[in-house]
Amino acid sequence: MSYNPTQEEINDVRIATGNILPDDYPDSQIAKKLQSAFSKIQLGTGRALDDPFLTTDVEYAHAQQLKISMAAMYCLKAYGPEFETKITELKSETDADLIFLQENVQEGADAGDVTILITTTPYLSYGASHDENPESTVVPYRSGLTDSV
Repeated sequence: MSYNPTQEEINDVRIATGNILPDDYPDSQIAKKLQSAFSKIQLGTGRALDDPFLTTDVEYAHAQQLKISMAAMYCLKAYGPEFETKITELKSETDADLIFLQENVQEGADAGDVTILITTTPYLSYGASHDENPESTVVPYRSGLTDSV
């Protein structure tokens, strides 16, 4: 699922409307509706736009179908009251699906406590060595200590 709709997704929206959308309803408008639906799903599930559901996520297929249904609903609103029944049906369906998705998003497994490894070097940087002893001509070396610089 991504923010940039594919032609396949645009075709899926046309089908979801029952092929009501005529050929003169521009693909660019359907793409905008898909982007809006994507944003609503991401915001509803607390995810950033750059953190979409991936095909490996269990939520992917549901989120994808929800995006198509939402976009179809948004597209049909342009046709006025004659499609009010279909719009209402899609609205109740998408609202219920979004709530379901919000309640069932799988969280990544908690890794528990993490040990951070820190390495040290016995070498002191030339600048720090010079600050400690400006008269020294010896290559800086400090046994077992770390450079705080």
